[in-house]
Amino acid sequence: MKKKLESFLTEQNFTVEANGAYSYINDYQVSFGEASFTYGISYGVKMPFATIFSHLKEEEISSVLEYLKSNKKNLKLYNFEVTSLGATLVIGNYKYENLLNAVQNVTAYLRDKGTLNKEYCPFSGEPMDEATKKKLFYENAIVFLNESSVQLINEAIEKDEEEYKNAPNNYLKGSLGAIAGGALGAVVWVGGCRSFIRNSFWLDCLPHCLFSWIWI
Repeated sequence: MKKKLESFLTEQNFTVEANGAYSYINDYQVSFGEASFTYGISYGVKMPFATIFSHLKEEEISSVLEYLKSNKKNLKLYNFEVTSLGATLVIGNYKYENLLNAVQNVTAYLRDKGTLNKEYCPFSGEPMDEATKKKLFYENAIVFLNESSVQLINEAIEKDEEEYKNAPNNYLKGSLGAIAGGALGAVVWVGGCRSFIRNSFWLDCLPHCLFSWIWI
């Protein structure tokens, strides 16, 4: 993250770590960071984003999408995405106060709609177990999940990885195959921490692409 963003988030009492930061706004888990996006004709432009975590039902996803579409200009958003885990907001400039203001407005909307807040696991929707919850980091975003949710994610990724390896016409041979295999889903150990590269199973579950999950 840029030093200016780190300083801004520190002033706002966020917990700043490595390349991401997190806090609670209107009782929702919120993570701030920077990631590469296509901006106009430029590709790979680093832009600030925020992810608001809330386990959303299908009808709630539709409602939040309509709210963001109707208020995109007022919220000064460049883009946004809504999934079953919450909403990701992106601004097209480095006026961080605009992004924070958007987060405050969106979390207030979620609160008024009664969507599940920090007291619930964003993945399962079950009450958050404070004693055993796990903090995960993926692509500059930090989220807390129940341990049982992490176990389900692990099992699903391992299953998908095994099915891919056993597919009759996979492309695991050669350099192209190695790249494809790594992108579609790998479970590896990194410095004693288990790291998960997101695969196609999670395309509908997570708000970004090809994330690496690690324990922190």
